[in-house]
Amino acid sequence: MTLASLISLIEGTPAITELLSVAPVTGGPAVYNSVLPRAYKLPAIAVHKYAGAWDQDMGGPNSIREDNFQLDIYGGKGPDTQAVLDVCRSFFTGYSGTLTDGTVILGTYLEQDRDMPFLPNADAQSMAFRSLLCFRFVTQV
Repeated sequence: MTLASLISLIEGTPAITELLSVAPVTGGPAVYNSVLPRAYKLPAIAVHKYAGAWDQDMGGPNSIREDNFQLDIYGGKGPDTQAVLDVCRSFFTGYSGTLTDGTVILGTYLEQDRDMPFLPNADAQSMAFRSLLCFRFVTQV
């Protein structure tokens, strides 16, 4: 499972994208690879992969893989951030299906759900709220 395929899934999910800002550079939903760019608009999601491993049996790796992805959800207002967080949590918890790259997701498990607030005026855009969701995706390759 690739980062690009997960971002495509998020971008293709209207329940999530209707809550996000429009990305200044692409004109699409504000879903970013790993970090927010300099010219970000809120609310936004930054997605990154932080772990992955093949399942093993006595013959070595098999066709089952587990990948861990983190969704950092940012918003200028608490309710905006919470709305995106709630929809992402609901959509991905227990998710299964086939991605655009052909990856079959057998199951998705919520590993972490944390609020990570920033202080007001902590950066140039006065971002005040960040929440993160960490998911383990079990896929068949």
